[in-house]
Amino acid sequence: MNSRFKEPLTISPDGYIRASAVDLANLTLCHLFSDFDPELLMQLRGESVAATSAGYTEWQAGRCGEPRLLSVSWDWYVDESYQHTLRMVGDDVRSNVMAVDQCGNDLGMLRTSEILATRLSELSWIATVFAATWTHATFTRSTVLH
Repeated sequence: MNSRFKEPLTISPDGYIRASAVDLANLTLCHLFSDFDPELLMQLRGESVAATSAGYTEWQAGRCGEPRLLSVSWDWYVDESYQHTLRMVGDDVRSNVMAVDQCGNDLGMLRTSEILATRLSELSWIATVFAATWTHATFTRSTVLH
């Protein structure tokens, strides 16, 4: 999978990086860090979610070790009701990227988040988050997802 974007990534005056929906659908990500979030766990339990643990993870676009501008993060939880599987909390993917259409028009944060969530569902992020949070190898792993 190509980790290069059609055009160089630059930060817009509003702080977003514009990228085509096609580029985002083929995004290559490098794990930065993951950790537990006790407040998120309490919030999920308050919403009757059968969570045994919860946390957050942050990734960057591109190859590990190269400078990157694009950041993607999301919350996760361990679902007690479904074989203790790590799951994304909703489809709330946070990023400094804005998806644009073929004419360069913003698609909006909701559509951008949906595109990123679809891409994340195709990646093996669960094993990396598990290893980063439940082992002593935290923060030293370099994992690239294509």
